[in-house]
Amino acid sequence: MARHRQSTKIKAEQKNPDLPPSQELIPCEGCSVVHPPVFIPTEEQPVPPVPFCKVKDAPQNCPLRKFMSEAEHLELEIGPGMGRFILAHSENNPNIQMIGIEKETVRVAHVDIEARKRGITNLRLVCGEALPFLIACVPPSSVEKLYIFYPDPWPKRKHYKNRLFQKNFVDAVWACLKPEGTLNAVTDHADYFRHMLEVMEDEERFSQTEAFTRTENERTDFELRFTALGMEAHTASWQKK
Repeated sequence: MARHRQSTKIKAEQKNPDLPPSQELIPCEGCSVVHPPVFIPTEEQPVPPVPFCKVKDAPQNCPLRKFMSEAEHLELEIGPGMGRFILAHSENNPNIQMIGIEKETVRVAHVDIEARKRGITNLRLVCGEALPFLIACVPPSSVEKLYIFYPDPWPKRKHYKNRLFQKNFVDAVWACLKPEGTLNAVTDHADYFRHMLEVMEDEERFSQTEAFTRTENERTDFELRFTALGMEAHTASWQKK
């Protein structure tokens, strides 16, 4: 109940007219990737379908694609959560255009509010699922750096198929990265890190490079909690050939 009240409060504050304009990007009419409609489960369809679109079907006047194609130094974070990294990274690098893709509406609202309060103008947010967004909305060869911090490890073997790091994800990342663009990942789960390395080891389109570094204020809230307990963060970067 308390969590629901907090979510309602955050979403209401996002509409505060005293704050600068929202940083959340709005898709073209009829978009099935960003801001998916509320799903009502049935016996025939107990879980929502994955809203895949094909790039060739995306409208040429889509504001998301237009915005990203015009950005000179575009970077993207998948799943920014409550935004500690993406807010600090945007502030530390005012010359880049940062975009965060997050599926939780309350997290999008929270990061949006913080960015507006702090006067961050080079950050935009999108509410939706990462893989469909990469496939349908991101223009080819437009992203310089893509970040993913602590993706769900799906530790049970029967759930491995749900892990984000799979061939279809790598295909989508390769398509959206510029030549020599980098995919940067961090996880606290040793087995998932081995899985990432195995997936990327088979990729001739990428080469592993020196792992990226961050400033202290770019460490995520999740990372601060588990490193305080003595747990290790596994970091890796791969460069598009």
